Amino acid sequence: MITLPKTMVRFALLFVLSYIPIVLSADVPGSPNASTIETSIRQGTLDLDLGELFVGESWAREILITNDTKHRVRVDSIKASCGCSKAETDRRDLVPGDRESLKLQVRTTKNAPIKSSVVVTFDDLSVLTIRLSARVENPVEFAESEYKHEPETTVRLNLNDKELLSDLQLLLPKDVELVRRENFDHHILLTFKAPLENGERYLVIQPKGLNATSVRLFDPTYAEALIKTVYMEGNLARLLIKGDPSLLSGTGTLTTTKTVTVNVTVEKQSATAGRVLLTLDERIPTGSAKLTVNERVVSFNLR
Repeated sequence: MITLPKTMVRFALLFVLSYIPIVLSADVPGSPNASTIETSIRQGTLDLDLGELFVGESWAREILITNDTKHRVRVDSIKASCGCSKAETDRRDLVPGDRESLKLQVRTTKNAPIKSSVVVTFDDLSVLTIRLSARVENPVEFAESEYKHEPETTVRLNLNDKELLSDLQLLLPKDVELVRRENFDHHILLTFKAPLENGERYLVIQPKGLNATSVRLFDPTYAEALIKTVYMEGNLARLLIKGDPSLLSGTGTLTTTKTVTVNVTVEKQSATAGRVLLTLDERIPTGSAKLTVNERVVSFNLR
């Protein structure tokens, strides 16, 4: 049997250990996932990345604060930078080496990143700042912000929380008829019939027990006058249009008590509204008017 010197044994162990990966558990003290997080007064700043949270979800932990000074201290104040975070402690006085639990809670109320802090001030002018950050998203949300309206419209509902799929119940408006629901691993396809009013509507879906999510449905062929009265300037009239103003460009007819031919040109246009200019071949009597261009009709009053 060969006996190695102790120095060689220690070197061999260090050599082997240097190649063994050290994996720290997500629940070690100081990790945001641990049930208890440890810090001290003299540490000054504690940064906690809470990772990814869902809207409506709460994160709560105990922060163990050690008095690592050489004198008794008292907690003077605990202030949170926003209403999304809350912190409190039962005991205010700490002797050297003593530890006190700070109960910290974060609640998400909207789909926006959390950047907040809790500042603990002591009577010896020491300050401990706990900085919190988290990414927040809706557990259920539409893949697109708007969809073109069809007789049967299909929308995609993304499930950021995959565990919701098994028992997700959706509450739809009473005038919406669900035609078909198709479940996939990370999303749901919903096909429904939903009437529009004035060329659009915001469809709100309420997943049971979760925040509501909404999507805009729109009719790309829709146009209507936004104002009820148009004032004539000689043989010209301007009309504000909701919908696609280009649908009303070209030659059309304008009718009150008589019908005349009008040229309609787009003066200003955005994705959903704009302004058109009506050029009349002749004066037309005032009153309730109806403009027809490209089989699209808008009604208004003409003065």
